[in-house]
Amino acid sequence: MNLPVPLRFLRGLQTSMISAINDDMSTQELINKEIESLPESLRREVYDFARFLREKSADESFNGLLLSESALRKDWDTPEEDVAWANL
Repeated sequence: MNLPVPLRFLRGLQTSMISAINDDMSTQELINKEIESLPESLRREVYDFARFLREKSADESFNGLLLSESALRKDWDTPEEDVAWANL
């Protein structure tokens, strides 16, 4: 959309001002500011999405542990390993 020059300048100025304000705020403050302006139904969606991200992150690290266990099992399940760990 082609805006007249003064309006393009103002839009650029507004974007610069918002960017400067955002640079001074922590991520938590930015999130809180955005959430405060949302209706309750959208706040619930944000909450659900945050929980999804946390669970996804936890699942990914946990799955890595399970994958390494199966890959290392061939080295762990040997008579030599049983003897080495027998005194512990």
